Amino acid sequence: MALSDRDIKVALDNGSITIDPLFPNSIQSASVDVHLGKHFLVYVRNDTTHIQPEESVEHMMREVEISQNKPFVLHPGEFALGVLE
Repeated sequence: MALSDRDIKVALDNGSITIDPLFPNSIQSASVDVHLGKHFLVYVRNDTTHIQPEESVEHMMREVEISQNKPFVLHPGEFALGVLE
């Protein structure tokens, strides 16, 4: 379901959605700009055919820390997880 900016503000006001932190001017006409941290785990493509939930996936991921001077580009088909600090 897509919400208009007016609907997003109503949903925020009545508590049906929560965005924290919500920065000024983050709400657009039908979207909300979100801000993530600078630490990510990026899946490294390999010949793995499946992932076992009970096994570690650390060997399948690489850590990325975004810097102010270099953009982080996530190409089509790539997968990244934001990491809580």
